[in-house]
Amino acid sequence: MRLAGIVLLHYNACLHVVLLKQQLLQQLQGSWQVFSHPACNSDLSSSAFHLFQHLKRSLVGKHFPNDDNIQTDGTHRLTPCSGGGFIRHRIQNLVLRYGTCFSFGGFYVER
Repeated sequence: MRLAGIVLLHYNACLHVVLLKQQLLQQLQGSWQVFSHPACNSDLSSSAFHLFQHLKRSLVGKHFPNDDNIQTDGTHRLTPCSGGGFIRHRIQNLVLRYGTCFSFGGFYVER
């Protein structure tokens, strides 16, 4: 299935966010297509989901005296994850999975 023009993908968006976007798209009078994909699909969770699970585990039992210390520690812990490898891997997986969806007319195929 080849799509022309602008295609909007509600990637890992919660339903209330998707509904607001759909209202806006209706105002654009159909000039944009929406790629049909279930909202909040756990199999296609964003890199942020995986990233924050690791962050959460690393913070168990930690106590911070103020917000500045929290921000500094969080930034320090997130910096290695922001490197190209982690994000690049997630984007490559996204491209492969959505290539499968496009080839099957918008339907996601489970492994």
